[in-house]
Amino acid sequence: MNLVKLLGDGQRYMKTWPMVRQLGFYFPEYRVVKATQLAIIAMPVLALVVASSQLYVFGWDYLPQALTMLLFFISLPVQGLLWLGWRASHPLPLSLFDWGNQLTSALTKMG
Repeated sequence: MNLVKLLGDGQRYMKTWPMVRQLGFYFPEYRVVKATQLAIIAMPVLALVVASSQLYVFGWDYLPQALTMLLFFISLPVQGLLWLGWRASHPLPLSLFDWGNQLTSALTKMG
C-alpha cells in the first residue's frame, strides 16, 4: 500500500473517529487518536529542543546523535497516523458491526 495514501487515510480516520470517552474501553482508537493529536503538536517542538540542547551541551561532534533524536521524535506522530491508516483499511468484524450500529444510534439519540 502507498505510504502517502496510508498517512492520508490515518488523518481522515482520526478526524472521523467519534471522540467519546466511553469508546476507549472497547477500542484502542480513542487513545491512539488522543496521543497522535498531542504528538502532532508537541513532538516537533520537543524534537527541536532535544536536538538543539544536545548540540549546545556536547558540541557539533554529536550532530549525528542529535539528528537521530530529532528524527525519532518527529516519527512518533507519523507512527500514530500510519497505525490509524492501517486500522481504517480493516473493517470491523461482523460480530462487532451490529453492536457498533446499535452504539451509534444510542449515541446519536444522546446527542
